Amino acid sequence: MTTTFNLWDEPWIRVRDAAGTVSEVSLTQVFGDSARYQTLAGDLGSQDVAILRLLLAIIMRSIDADASDDELIDQWGQWWTTRTLPTDDVYAYRDQYRDRFDLCDPDAPFMQVGGLESTSGNYSGLPKLIADVPDGASPFSMRENSSLESLSLPEAARWLVHCQAFDSSGIKTGMKRDASTKGGKSYPTGVGLTGAMGLVIAEGVNLTETLLLNLNMVMLAEHDSVVWERPPQKAGADMAHPVPTGPADLYCWTSRRMRLIFSNEHVSDVLIANGDKVDISNRMRLEPMSAWKPKSGKKDTFVPRTHSSSRQMWRGLAPLLTRGAQATVWGGKHGYALPLMAWLATLQERGLILPGDRISLRTLGLEYKFPERSVIVGLVDDSLNVEISAITDERVVATIAHAADVADAAAVAAGDLGKDLAFVAGQYTNPSANKKLVGMLRSQGRERAYADLDMAFRQWLAGLTNGSDMPALEEQWRDQVRSRIRPVGLGLCREAGERSARGRQLGINAAFMPGEPIDTAWCWNRFQQNLWKATEGTLINTTTADKEQS
Repeated sequence: MTTTFNLWDEPWIRVRDAAGTVSEVSLTQVFGDSARYQTLAGDLGSQDVAILRLLLAIIMRSIDADASDDELIDQWGQWWTTRTLPTDDVYAYRDQYRDRFDLCDPDAPFMQVGGLESTSGNYSGLPKLIADVPDGASPFSMRENSSLESLSLPEAARWLVHCQAFDSSGIKTGMKRDASTKGGKSYPTGVGLTGAMGLVIAEGVNLTETLLLNLNMVMLAEHDSVVWERPPQKAGADMAHPVPTGPADLYCWTSRRMRLIFSNEHVSDVLIANGDKVDISNRMRLEPMSAWKPKSGKKDTFVPRTHSSSRQMWRGLAPLLTRGAQATVWGGKHGYALPLMAWLATLQERGLILPGDRISLRTLGLEYKFPERSVIVGLVDDSLNVEISAITDERVVATIAHAADVADAAAVAAGDLGKDLAFVAGQYTNPSANKKLVGMLRSQGRERAYADLDMAFRQWLAGLTNGSDMPALEEQWRDQVRSRIRPVGLGLCREAGERSARGRQLGINAAFMPGEPIDTAWCWNRFQQNLWKATEGTLINTTTADKEQS
Protein backbone atom coordinates (compact mmCIF):
# COMPACT_ATOMS: atom_id res chain seq x y z
CA MET A 1 0.00 0.00 0.00
CA THR A 2 1.41 3.39 -1.02
CA THR A 3 1.76 5.68 2.00
CA THR A 4 3.85 8.60 0.77
CA PHE A 5 5.35 10.07 -2.41
CA ASN A 6 6.70 13.53 -1.73
CA LEU A 7 7.49 15.45 -4.90
CA TRP A 8 10.42 17.23 -3.25
CA ASP A 9 12.14 13.92 -2.55
CA GLU A 10 10.96 11.39 -5.13
CA PRO A 11 12.06 11.48 -8.80
CA TRP A 12 9.15 12.30 -11.13
CA ILE A 13 10.13 15.22 -13.41
CA ARG A 14 11.62 14.07 -16.71
CA VAL A 15 14.72 16.01 -17.82
CA ARG A 16 17.19 15.68 -20.69
CA ASP A 17 20.90 16.42 -20.31
CA ALA A 18 23.31 17.71 -22.96
CA ALA A 19 24.15 14.14 -24.02
CA GLY A 20 20.48 13.45 -24.72
CA THR A 21 19.98 11.15 -21.74
CA VAL A 22 16.51 11.37 -20.18
CA SER A 23 16.09 10.78 -16.46
CA GLU A 24 13.60 11.47 -13.67
CA VAL A 25 14.46 13.87 -10.84
CA SER A 26 12.77 15.30 -7.76
CA LEU A 27 11.88 18.94 -7.17
CA THR A 28 14.93 19.29 -4.93
CA GLN A 29 17.18 17.90 -7.66
CA VAL A 30 15.68 19.90 -10.50
CA PHE A 31 16.35 23.19 -8.71
CA GLY A 32 19.75 22.21 -7.33
CA ASP A 33 21.12 20.72 -10.55
CA SER A 34 19.21 22.75 -13.16
CA ALA A 35 22.42 23.72 -14.99
CA ARG A 36 23.07 20.03 -15.71
CA TYR A 37 19.81 19.62 -17.60
CA GLN A 38 19.29 20.98 -21.07
CA THR A 39 15.51 20.92 -20.94
CA LEU A 40 12.43 19.31 -19.48
CA ALA A 41 11.55 16.12 -21.34
CA GLY A 42 7.98 15.25 -20.40
CA ASP A 43 5.57 12.96 -22.19
CA LEU A 44 4.22 15.92 -24.23
CA GLY A 45 5.31 19.50 -24.84
CA SER A 46 2.19 20.67 -23.02
CA GLN A 47 3.29 18.62 -20.01
CA ASP A 48 6.67 20.36 -20.11
CA VAL A 49 5.12 23.82 -19.97
CA ALA A 50 2.69 22.81 -17.20
CA ILE A 51 5.64 21.62 -15.09
CA LEU A 52 7.72 24.67 -16.05
CA ARG A 53 4.93 26.90 -14.75
CA LEU A 54 4.86 24.89 -11.51
CA LEU A 55 8.62 25.39 -11.07
CA LEU A 56 8.31 29.11 -11.79
CA ALA A 57 5.46 29.42 -9.30
CA ILE A 58 7.64 27.87 -6.60
CA ILE A 59 10.47 30.31 -7.33
CA MET A 60 8.07 33.27 -7.41
CA ARG A 61 6.61 32.36 -4.04
CA SER A 62 10.03 31.78 -2.48
CA ILE A 63 11.47 35.25 -3.20
CA ASP A 64 10.58 38.63 -1.72
CA ALA A 65 7.96 40.28 -3.93
CA ASP A 66 7.81 43.44 -1.78
CA ALA A 67 11.00 44.89 -3.25
CA SER A 68 10.92 47.59 -5.93
CA ASP A 69 11.11 46.69 -9.61
CA ASP A 70 14.67 48.04 -9.79
CA GLU A 71 15.72 45.92 -6.82
CA LEU A 72 14.06 42.83 -8.27
CA ILE A 73 15.73 43.33 -11.65
CA ASP A 74 19.12 43.84 -9.96
CA GLN A 75 18.57 40.62 -8.02
CA TRP A 76 17.71 38.82 -11.26
CA GLY A 77 20.90 40.19 -12.80
CA GLN A 78 23.01 38.60 -10.06
CA TRP A 79 21.40 35.22 -10.72
CA TRP A 80 21.85 35.60 -14.47
CA THR A 81 25.50 36.66 -14.20
CA THR A 82 26.33 33.55 -12.18
CA ARG A 83 23.75 31.39 -14.00
CA THR A 84 22.32 30.19 -10.69
CA LEU A 85 18.86 29.93 -9.18
CA PRO A 86 17.90 31.28 -5.72
CA THR A 87 18.11 27.77 -4.27
CA ASP A 88 18.52 28.93 -0.65
CA ASP A 89 15.17 30.71 -0.90
CA VAL A 90 13.59 27.78 -2.74
CA TYR A 91 14.75 25.25 -0.15
CA ALA A 92 13.55 27.43 2.74
CA TYR A 93 10.19 27.57 1.00
CA ARG A 94 10.31 23.79 0.52
CA ASP A 95 10.81 23.25 4.23
CA GLN A 96 7.83 25.48 5.00
CA TYR A 97 5.38 23.66 2.70
CA ARG A 98 6.98 20.23 2.24
CA ASP A 99 4.00 18.31 3.66
CA ARG A 100 1.67 19.80 1.01
CA PHE A 101 3.68 18.18 -1.81
CA ASP A 102 2.87 14.59 -0.85
CA LEU A 103 0.98 12.95 -3.70
CA CYS A 104 -0.50 10.35 -1.34
CA ASP A 105 -1.40 12.35 1.76
CA PRO A 106 -4.88 11.23 2.89
CA ASP A 107 -6.01 14.71 3.98
CA ALA A 108 -4.23 17.16 1.67
CA PRO A 109 -2.72 15.32 -1.32
CA PHE A 110 -0.85 17.54 -3.77
CA MET A 111 -3.27 19.32 -6.14
CA GLN A 112 -6.04 16.94 -5.06
CA VAL A 113 -8.91 16.68 -2.58
CA GLY A 114 -8.48 14.20 0.24
CA GLY A 115 -11.44 11.82 0.62
CA LEU A 116 -13.09 12.93 -2.62
CA GLU A 117 -15.96 10.57 -3.54
CA SER A 118 -18.31 10.36 -6.50
CA THR A 119 -22.05 10.20 -5.95
CA SER A 120 -22.18 6.94 -7.92
CA GLY A 121 -19.19 5.30 -6.29
CA ASN A 122 -17.55 5.05 -9.72
CA TYR A 123 -14.23 6.44 -10.86
CA SER A 124 -13.41 8.52 -13.92
CA GLY A 125 -10.89 6.11 -15.49
CA LEU A 126 -7.20 6.67 -16.17
CA PRO A 127 -7.72 7.59 -19.84
CA LYS A 128 -9.43 10.78 -18.59
CA LEU A 129 -6.18 11.76 -16.86
CA ILE A 130 -4.01 11.41 -19.96
CA ALA A 131 -4.23 13.92 -22.80
CA ASP A 132 -5.61 12.05 -25.81
CA VAL A 133 -3.65 13.91 -28.47
CA PRO A 134 -4.27 12.78 -32.08
CA ASP A 135 -1.69 11.82 -34.72
CA GLY A 136 0.23 9.50 -32.44
CA ALA A 137 1.61 12.28 -30.24
CA SER A 138 0.28 10.70 -27.04
CA PRO A 139 2.95 8.58 -25.33
CA PHE A 140 0.29 6.03 -24.45
CA SER A 141 -1.04 5.46 -27.97
CA MET A 142 0.82 2.13 -28.00
CA ARG A 143 -0.76 1.13 -24.69
CA GLU A 144 -4.37 1.49 -25.82
CA ASN A 145 -5.66 4.21 -23.51
CA SER A 146 -9.06 2.54 -23.26
CA SER A 147 -7.53 -0.47 -21.50
CA LEU A 148 -4.90 1.37 -19.46
CA GLU A 149 -4.80 -0.35 -16.07
CA SER A 150 -2.22 1.60 -14.07
CA LEU A 151 0.37 4.37 -14.02
CA SER A 152 3.56 4.60 -12.04
CA LEU A 153 3.59 7.29 -9.37
CA PRO A 154 5.98 9.54 -11.37
CA GLU A 155 3.75 9.22 -14.45
CA ALA A 156 0.65 9.99 -12.43
CA ALA A 157 2.27 13.05 -10.84
CA ARG A 158 3.17 14.49 -14.24
CA TRP A 159 -0.31 13.88 -15.67
CA LEU A 160 -1.93 15.33 -12.55
CA VAL A 161 -0.13 18.65 -13.10
CA HIS A 162 -0.98 18.50 -16.81
CA CYS A 163 -4.65 17.72 -16.19
CA GLN A 164 -5.10 20.68 -13.85
CA ALA A 165 -3.63 22.93 -16.55
CA PHE A 166 -5.00 21.49 -19.81
CA ASP A 167 -7.95 19.18 -19.13
CA SER A 168 -10.60 19.28 -21.84
CA SER A 169 -14.09 20.51 -21.08
CA GLY A 170 -17.18 18.32 -20.87
CA ILE A 171 -19.40 16.57 -18.35
CA LYS A 172 -17.40 15.13 -15.42
CA THR A 173 -18.21 12.68 -12.68
CA GLY A 174 -20.40 14.28 -9.99
CA MET A 175 -18.94 14.39 -6.48
CA LYS A 176 -20.49 14.14 -3.04
CA ARG A 177 -20.70 17.43 -1.12
CA ASP A 178 -20.41 19.43 -4.35
CA ALA A 179 -23.39 21.77 -4.70
CA SER A 180 -22.87 21.99 -8.47
CA THR A 181 -23.47 18.24 -8.97
CA LYS A 182 -26.79 17.62 -10.71
CA GLY A 183 -28.09 14.12 -11.32
CA GLY A 184 -24.71 12.59 -10.53
CA LYS A 185 -22.93 14.79 -13.08
CA SER A 186 -20.58 17.76 -12.95
CA TYR A 187 -21.48 19.97 -15.89
CA PRO A 188 -18.91 21.74 -18.12
CA THR A 189 -16.98 24.75 -16.83
CA GLY A 190 -14.50 25.00 -19.71
CA VAL A 191 -10.99 23.71 -20.32
CA GLY A 192 -8.20 23.95 -17.77
CA LEU A 193 -7.16 27.57 -17.33
CA THR A 194 -3.79 27.14 -19.07
CA GLY A 195 -5.48 25.33 -21.95
CA ALA A 196 -7.36 28.50 -22.87
CA MET A 197 -4.11 30.25 -23.83
CA GLY A 198 -1.47 30.09 -26.52
CA LEU A 199 1.75 30.12 -24.51
CA VAL A 200 5.15 31.47 -25.54
CA ILE A 201 8.30 30.73 -23.54
CA ALA A 202 11.99 31.53 -23.92
CA GLU A 203 14.42 28.62 -23.72
CA GLY A 204 18.11 29.04 -22.96
CA VAL A 205 21.02 26.63 -23.24
CA ASN A 206 19.98 24.82 -20.06
CA LEU A 207 17.15 24.66 -17.58
CA THR A 208 18.71 27.32 -15.35
CA GLU A 209 18.60 29.85 -18.18
CA THR A 210 15.08 28.82 -19.20
CA LEU A 211 13.74 29.32 -15.68
CA LEU A 212 15.47 32.69 -15.30
CA LEU A 213 14.40 33.98 -18.73
CA ASN A 214 10.76 33.24 -17.91
CA LEU A 215 10.98 34.56 -14.34
CA ASN A 216 9.32 37.92 -15.01
CA MET A 217 10.29 39.81 -11.87
CA VAL A 218 8.28 42.95 -12.65
CA MET A 219 5.04 40.94 -12.67
CA LEU A 220 5.44 39.50 -9.18
CA ALA A 221 2.35 40.18 -7.09
CA GLU A 222 2.51 41.03 -3.39
CA HIS A 223 -0.81 39.30 -2.68
CA ASP A 224 -0.10 36.23 -4.81
CA SER A 225 -0.64 32.75 -3.38
CA VAL A 226 -0.82 29.16 -4.59
CA VAL A 227 -3.11 26.28 -3.76
CA TRP A 228 -0.72 24.49 -1.38
CA GLU A 229 -0.36 27.64 0.76
CA ARG A 230 -4.10 27.77 1.42
CA PRO A 231 -6.30 25.38 3.45
CA PRO A 232 -6.89 22.03 1.70
CA GLN A 233 -9.62 22.24 -0.91
CA LYS A 234 -12.92 20.41 -0.73
CA ALA A 235 -15.34 19.17 -3.38
CA GLY A 236 -16.85 22.06 -5.31
CA ALA A 237 -15.59 25.54 -6.06
CA ASP A 238 -13.53 27.44 -3.49
CA MET A 239 -15.78 30.42 -2.77
CA ALA A 240 -13.18 31.94 -0.44
CA HIS A 241 -10.68 32.19 -3.30
CA PRO A 242 -12.69 32.60 -6.52
CA VAL A 243 -10.03 34.15 -8.81
CA PRO A 244 -6.22 34.06 -9.16
CA THR A 245 -4.40 36.78 -7.23
CA GLY A 246 -1.10 36.68 -9.13
CA PRO A 247 0.95 34.85 -11.75
CA ALA A 248 1.96 31.98 -9.46
CA ASP A 249 -1.68 31.42 -8.50
CA LEU A 250 -2.70 31.43 -12.16
CA TYR A 251 0.15 29.06 -13.11
CA CYS A 252 -1.10 26.44 -10.65
CA TRP A 253 -4.84 27.11 -10.74
CA THR A 254 -6.85 23.99 -9.87
CA SER A 255 -9.47 23.91 -12.60
CA ARG A 256 -10.43 20.40 -11.47
CA ARG A 257 -11.15 18.55 -8.25
CA MET A 258 -9.17 15.32 -8.40
CA ARG A 259 -8.09 12.30 -6.39
CA LEU A 260 -5.68 9.62 -7.52
CA ILE A 261 -6.61 6.05 -6.56
CA PHE A 262 -3.60 4.04 -5.39
CA SER A 263 -2.98 0.30 -5.58
CA ASN A 264 0.29 -1.56 -4.98
CA GLU A 265 2.64 1.39 -5.50
CA HIS A 266 0.77 2.42 -8.65
CA VAL A 267 -2.19 4.59 -9.58
CA SER A 268 -5.05 2.39 -10.74
CA ASP A 269 -7.77 5.02 -11.26
CA VAL A 270 -8.70 8.65 -10.75
CA LEU A 271 -11.60 10.91 -9.86
CA ILE A 272 -11.91 14.08 -11.94
CA ALA A 273 -14.61 16.70 -11.39
CA ASN A 274 -14.88 20.37 -12.25
CA GLY A 275 -13.16 22.73 -9.85
CA ASP A 276 -12.60 26.47 -9.81
CA LYS A 277 -14.08 28.11 -12.89
CA VAL A 278 -12.49 31.41 -13.91
CA ASP A 279 -13.28 33.71 -16.79
CA ILE A 280 -9.91 34.09 -18.48
CA SER A 281 -10.87 37.45 -20.00
CA ASN A 282 -8.77 40.47 -19.01
CA ARG A 283 -6.23 38.50 -16.94
CA MET A 284 -3.32 40.03 -18.89
CA ARG A 285 -1.73 41.62 -15.81
CA LEU A 286 -1.27 38.14 -14.32
CA GLU A 287 -0.13 36.11 -17.35
CA PRO A 288 3.41 36.69 -18.72
CA MET A 289 3.31 33.94 -21.36
CA SER A 290 0.36 34.96 -23.53
CA ALA A 291 -0.55 37.82 -25.84
CA TRP A 292 -4.12 39.13 -25.81
CA LYS A 293 -6.60 40.15 -28.49
CA PRO A 294 -9.98 41.93 -28.41
CA LYS A 295 -12.92 39.59 -27.90
CA SER A 296 -15.30 39.71 -30.83
CA GLY A 297 -18.41 41.75 -30.04
CA LYS A 298 -17.21 42.68 -26.54
CA LYS A 299 -15.96 46.19 -25.82
CA ASP A 300 -12.93 46.48 -23.55
CA THR A 301 -12.72 42.70 -23.26
CA PHE A 302 -9.54 40.86 -24.18
CA VAL A 303 -8.87 37.13 -24.43
CA PRO A 304 -5.63 35.19 -24.93
CA ARG A 305 -4.30 34.64 -28.42
CA THR A 306 -4.18 30.94 -29.22
CA HIS A 307 -1.99 28.93 -31.59
CA SER A 308 -2.96 26.71 -34.52
CA SER A 309 -1.33 23.34 -35.16
CA SER A 310 -1.92 23.85 -38.90
CA ARG A 311 0.07 27.10 -39.00
CA GLN A 312 3.84 27.36 -38.66
CA MET A 313 4.95 29.53 -35.77
CA TRP A 314 6.67 32.15 -37.94
CA ARG A 315 3.43 32.89 -39.81
CA GLY A 316 1.89 34.28 -36.63
CA LEU A 317 5.06 35.56 -35.01
CA ALA A 318 4.71 39.31 -35.57
CA PRO A 319 1.70 39.89 -33.24
CA LEU A 320 3.59 38.08 -30.48
CA LEU A 321 6.69 40.26 -30.84
CA THR A 322 5.07 43.66 -31.39
CA ARG A 323 5.62 46.12 -28.55
CA GLY A 324 4.64 49.33 -30.34
CA ALA A 325 1.40 51.15 -31.08
CA GLN A 326 -0.33 48.10 -32.50
CA ALA A 327 -0.19 46.27 -29.18
CA THR A 328 1.20 48.04 -26.16
CA VAL A 329 2.31 46.25 -23.04
CA TRP A 330 -0.61 47.44 -20.94
CA GLY A 331 -3.26 48.06 -23.48
CA GLY A 332 -4.62 49.43 -26.71
CA LYS A 333 -7.53 48.75 -28.98
CA HIS A 334 -5.47 46.18 -30.89
CA GLY A 335 -4.78 44.08 -27.81
CA TYR A 336 -2.06 43.46 -25.26
CA ALA A 337 1.45 42.43 -26.20
CA LEU A 338 3.27 39.41 -24.87
CA PRO A 339 4.82 40.52 -21.53
CA LEU A 340 7.74 38.18 -22.17
CA MET A 341 8.92 40.51 -24.95
CA ALA A 342 8.78 43.58 -22.72
CA TRP A 343 10.64 41.65 -20.01
CA LEU A 344 13.42 40.59 -22.41
CA ALA A 345 13.65 44.17 -23.73
CA THR A 346 14.02 45.48 -20.17
CA LEU A 347 16.84 43.03 -19.48
CA GLN A 348 18.60 44.08 -22.66
CA GLU A 349 18.20 47.80 -21.91
CA ARG A 350 19.73 47.20 -18.46
CA GLY A 351 22.71 45.47 -20.09
CA LEU A 352 21.90 42.16 -18.43
CA ILE A 353 21.36 40.42 -21.76
CA LEU A 354 24.21 41.06 -24.17
CA PRO A 355 24.20 41.56 -27.95
CA GLY A 356 24.46 38.16 -29.56
CA ASP A 357 22.67 36.29 -26.76
CA ARG A 358 20.26 33.81 -28.35
CA ILE A 359 17.19 31.89 -27.24
CA SER A 360 14.76 29.40 -28.63
CA LEU A 361 11.35 31.06 -28.71
CA ARG A 362 8.83 28.23 -28.23
CA THR A 363 5.06 28.19 -28.69
CA LEU A 364 3.02 25.60 -26.79
CA GLY A 365 -0.62 24.74 -26.33
CA LEU A 366 -3.44 22.34 -27.05
CA GLU A 367 -6.29 22.74 -29.52
CA TYR A 368 -9.81 21.65 -28.62
CA LYS A 369 -12.76 20.85 -30.86
CA PHE A 370 -15.27 23.69 -30.89
CA PRO A 371 -17.74 24.54 -29.61
CA GLU A 372 -17.80 22.10 -26.68
CA ARG A 373 -13.99 21.80 -26.43
CA SER A 374 -14.44 18.36 -24.91
CA VAL A 375 -11.98 16.73 -27.33
CA ILE A 376 -8.32 17.56 -27.92
CA VAL A 377 -7.69 17.88 -31.66
CA GLY A 378 -4.12 19.16 -31.82
CA LEU A 379 -0.85 19.82 -30.01
CA VAL A 380 1.05 23.01 -30.79
CA ASP A 381 4.79 22.77 -30.13
CA ASP A 382 7.06 24.84 -32.36
CA SER A 383 10.20 26.89 -31.84
CA LEU A 384 12.44 29.42 -33.55
CA ASN A 385 16.09 30.21 -32.87
CA VAL A 386 16.47 33.99 -32.52
CA GLU A 387 18.81 36.65 -31.21
CA ILE A 388 17.19 38.43 -28.26
CA SER A 389 18.42 41.87 -29.33
CA ALA A 390 16.75 41.34 -32.72
CA ILE A 391 13.28 40.34 -31.55
CA THR A 392 13.20 43.23 -29.06
CA ASP A 393 14.16 45.78 -31.74
CA GLU A 394 10.99 47.27 -33.22
CA ARG A 395 12.65 47.93 -36.58
CA VAL A 396 13.68 44.27 -36.87
CA VAL A 397 10.24 43.13 -35.73
CA ALA A 398 8.67 45.26 -38.46
CA THR A 399 10.97 43.59 -40.98
CA ILE A 400 9.92 40.16 -39.74
CA ALA A 401 6.26 41.11 -40.05
CA HIS A 402 6.69 42.34 -43.61
CA ALA A 403 8.72 39.28 -44.57
CA ALA A 404 5.89 37.07 -43.35
CA ASP A 405 3.47 39.20 -45.39
CA VAL A 406 5.58 38.61 -48.51
CA ALA A 407 5.49 34.87 -47.84
CA ASP A 408 1.71 35.02 -47.36
CA ALA A 409 1.21 36.90 -50.63
CA ALA A 410 3.43 34.46 -52.52
CA ALA A 411 1.53 31.52 -51.05
CA VAL A 412 -1.74 33.13 -52.17
CA ALA A 413 -0.30 33.38 -55.69
CA ALA A 414 0.46 29.65 -55.61
CA GLY A 415 -3.05 28.92 -54.33
CA ASP A 416 -4.62 30.99 -57.09
CA LEU A 417 -2.53 29.12 -59.66
CA GLY A 418 -3.93 25.81 -58.46
CA LYS A 419 -7.45 27.20 -58.69
CA ASP A 420 -6.85 28.62 -62.20
CA LEU A 421 -5.38 25.37 -63.52
CA ALA A 422 -8.44 23.47 -62.35
CA PHE A 423 -10.66 26.02 -64.07
CA VAL A 424 -8.94 25.77 -67.45
CA ALA A 425 -9.02 21.97 -67.17
CA GLY A 426 -12.79 22.15 -66.80
CA GLN A 427 -13.03 20.93 -63.19
CA TYR A 428 -15.49 23.76 -62.56
CA THR A 429 -17.04 26.59 -64.54
CA ASN A 430 -18.58 28.90 -61.96
CA PRO A 431 -16.40 29.83 -58.95
CA SER A 432 -19.41 31.13 -57.00
CA ALA A 433 -21.21 27.81 -57.39
CA ASN A 434 -18.12 25.77 -56.49
CA LYS A 435 -16.81 27.63 -53.45
CA LYS A 436 -15.86 24.48 -51.54
CA LEU A 437 -13.80 23.08 -54.43
CA VAL A 438 -12.19 26.45 -55.15
CA GLY A 439 -11.31 26.87 -51.47
CA MET A 440 -9.76 23.40 -51.34
CA LEU A 441 -7.68 24.03 -54.48
CA ARG A 442 -6.42 27.35 -53.14
CA SER A 443 -5.59 25.80 -49.79
CA GLN A 444 -3.59 22.98 -51.37
CA GLY A 445 -1.47 25.41 -53.37
CA ARG A 446 -0.89 27.68 -50.38
CA GLU A 447 0.16 24.84 -48.10
CA ARG A 448 2.68 23.57 -50.66
CA ALA A 449 4.16 27.05 -50.81
CA TYR A 450 4.32 27.40 -47.03
CA ALA A 451 5.96 23.98 -46.69
CA ASP A 452 8.64 25.04 -49.17
CA LEU A 453 9.23 28.38 -47.43
CA ASP A 454 9.24 27.01 -43.88
CA MET A 455 12.90 26.11 -43.40
CA ALA A 456 14.04 29.08 -45.51
CA PHE A 457 12.20 31.55 -43.26
CA ARG A 458 13.57 29.92 -40.10
CA GLN A 459 17.13 30.19 -41.40
CA TRP A 460 16.60 33.78 -42.57
CA LEU A 461 15.13 34.71 -39.18
CA ALA A 462 18.03 33.10 -37.30
CA GLY A 463 20.41 35.38 -39.19
CA LEU A 464 18.73 38.63 -38.10
CA THR A 465 20.44 40.88 -35.56
CA ASN A 466 19.69 44.43 -34.51
CA GLY A 467 22.81 45.47 -36.41
CA SER A 468 21.88 43.71 -39.64
CA ASP A 469 21.79 45.46 -43.01
CA MET A 470 18.00 45.39 -43.24
CA PRO A 471 17.59 46.44 -46.90
CA ALA A 472 20.07 43.72 -47.94
CA LEU A 473 18.30 41.08 -45.87
CA GLU A 474 14.93 42.21 -47.20
CA GLU A 475 16.14 41.83 -50.79
CA GLN A 476 17.63 38.45 -49.92
CA TRP A 477 14.27 37.27 -48.61
CA ARG A 478 12.36 38.47 -51.67
CA ASP A 479 14.83 36.63 -53.91
CA GLN A 480 14.42 33.47 -51.84
CA VAL A 481 10.64 33.63 -52.02
CA ARG A 482 10.69 34.03 -55.80
CA SER A 483 13.26 31.26 -56.30
CA ARG A 484 11.34 28.83 -54.07
CA ILE A 485 7.78 29.55 -55.15
CA ARG A 486 8.43 29.41 -58.92
CA PRO A 487 9.26 25.65 -58.73
CA VAL A 488 6.07 25.15 -56.72
CA GLY A 489 4.16 26.79 -59.56
CA LEU A 490 5.95 24.68 -62.18
CA GLY A 491 5.06 21.55 -60.26
CA LEU A 492 1.40 22.54 -60.16
CA CYS A 493 1.45 23.20 -63.92
CA ARG A 494 3.00 19.81 -64.68
CA GLU A 495 0.49 18.04 -62.47
CA ALA A 496 -2.42 19.80 -64.17
CA GLY A 497 -2.02 17.45 -67.14
CA GLU A 498 -3.12 17.46 -70.75
CA ARG A 499 -6.61 18.89 -70.21
CA SER A 500 -5.15 22.02 -68.71
CA ALA A 501 -2.54 22.25 -71.48
CA ARG A 502 -5.29 22.12 -74.12
CA GLY A 503 -7.25 24.74 -72.21
CA ARG A 504 -10.63 26.11 -73.07
CA GLN A 505 -12.22 28.95 -75.04
CA LEU A 506 -14.21 31.37 -72.91
CA GLY A 507 -17.42 32.92 -74.11
CA ILE A 508 -18.07 36.61 -74.46
CA ASN A 509 -19.66 36.82 -70.97
CA ALA A 510 -16.94 34.88 -69.17
CA ALA A 511 -15.56 36.19 -65.90
CA PHE A 512 -11.91 36.12 -67.03
CA MET A 513 -10.97 37.69 -70.38
CA PRO A 514 -13.97 37.53 -72.75
CA GLY A 515 -13.21 35.49 -75.82
CA GLU A 516 -9.62 34.72 -74.77
CA PRO A 517 -8.40 31.09 -74.95
CA ILE A 518 -6.90 30.09 -71.61
CA ASP A 519 -4.60 27.16 -70.88
CA THR A 520 -1.63 26.21 -68.70
CA ALA A 521 0.56 28.86 -70.29
CA TRP A 522 -2.06 31.51 -69.53
CA CYS A 523 -2.22 30.34 -65.89
CA TRP A 524 1.57 30.41 -65.63
CA ASN A 525 1.82 33.97 -66.91
CA ARG A 526 -0.91 35.08 -64.50
CA PHE A 527 0.95 33.35 -61.65
CA GLN A 528 4.24 35.04 -62.61
CA GLN A 529 2.57 38.44 -62.46
CA ASN A 530 1.01 37.70 -59.07
CA LEU A 531 4.29 36.38 -57.68
CA TRP A 532 6.15 39.50 -58.81
CA LYS A 533 3.54 41.74 -57.20
CA ALA A 534 3.89 39.75 -53.98
CA THR A 535 7.65 40.23 -53.85
CA GLU A 536 8.26 43.63 -55.42
CA GLY A 537 9.31 46.75 -53.50
CA THR A 538 11.02 47.05 -50.15
CA LEU A 539 9.58 45.61 -46.98
CA ILE A 540 10.30 48.76 -45.00
CA ASN A 541 10.65 52.29 -46.32
CA THR A 542 14.39 52.87 -45.97
CA THR A 543 14.03 56.62 -45.38
CA THR A 544 11.53 56.05 -42.57
CA ALA A 545 13.75 53.41 -41.01
CA ASP A 546 16.77 55.73 -41.14
CA LYS A 547 14.75 58.51 -39.44
CA GLU A 548 13.74 56.08 -36.69
CA GLN A 549 17.40 55.23 -36.08
CA SER A 550 18.56 58.87 -35.94
